Amino acid sequence: MRATSNGNQEAPEVLMTTDLTVPVKVGCKFFFALIGITITDRHICANSYRPTGVCYGDSGGPAVYDDPISGKPVAIGVASFISFVGCGRPLAPSVYTRIVSYIDWLTETVGEDNQICFI
Repeated sequence: MRATSNGNQEAPEVLMTTDLTVPVKVGCKFFFALIGITITDRHICANSYRPTGVCYGDSGGPAVYDDPISGKPVAIGVASFISFVGCGRPLAPSVYTRIVSYIDWLTETVGEDNQICFI
């Protein structure tokens, strides 16, 4: 999985990406339960062994993976929030909203013809 980041800058000239792994969800659930946040199936937790990841200002950015058949990037999540230990820390999870959990709403709002519908 890859995520985009502004590199902790207000308006970088080049959008940055970082590779992330998706750890076992039970660990992520426990980690965030310590501060009263419930992680559900509508979330994707991701982290990195390196000091990289999404940070403040990256909310709303995509998490993608490369489809093994087409080779094209597929958006699977939207950056939502980071760990309470801060951003860019090895193994500190960040949380993404799982796009497929909202596919019915997205299809209804955008439309099957991919034209924007105003609500």
